[in-house]
This record gives sequence, C-alpha cells and structure tokens, in this order.
Amino acid sequence: MIYPLLLSVPVFAVVLMLKSVRARLTEPVTLAAFLGVFLLWAALIPWGALWLDAMDVRNASPKWAGWPIAGVLFGWPVVGATLVIRAKGARIASAVYVLSNVPGWLLGCFVCAMAVSGDWI
Repeated sequence: MIYPLLLSVPVFAVVLMLKSVRARLTEPVTLAAFLGVFLLWAALIPWGALWLDAMDVRNASPKWAGWPIAGVLFGWPVVGATLVIRAKGARIASAVYVLSNVPGWLLGCFVCAMAVSGDWI
C-alpha cells in the first residue's frame, strides 16, 4: 500500500497549492469530499490489519467485517464524482486528484478483502 500513498500524497499537496482549489474548499460538502477521497481508502489499511488472523480457520472474521469494504468500493466513486462536480473552477485539478487516488482505492479494497476473508492470492 506504500505505492498508492507515494502517488496520492504529493498530488494532495500540489493540488492544495492551487488557489482555485483552496477557494472551493470553503464549502463544507466540497471539503468533505476532498478529504473523503483519500481517507476512505486509507482507512482500509488499518481495517484490513485488524483481520489478518482470519487466515487461520479458528479465527475466521465475522460476516459484517466485509461491509466497510463494500461501502468504500461502491461509495468512493460517488465521493469522487461529488468532488469533481462541486469544485467549479477547479475541476481539472480535482479530477487529477481523484484519478491519483484510484490505485489506492482499488488496491485497498482488494487487499483488505483478502485480509478479511483470509483468502490470500
């Protein structure tokens, strides 16, 4: 998960340097979407670490442990689209930021699902 972090954190910093983006982040919905694009998939890292013992049959994870993964898998595109739509005047920078977080979103969901299920490829 280090590679998605190495991609998204510098883009996060560069996008925040743009004045047009900072002006749009004064709106609460846009700010929440901006932070949510990164924090949703980054929260999967500790969540997956909680269930690493699921590889052992005696320590199987409960059925509800996969619900946050499904929430991120299907909710993250909505948050990303909300950011791009709400950031009028900074849509290109917001789209670049969202696209830089796609690898973290996909890899985070994939690795976390393997950790929760205990089935590692």
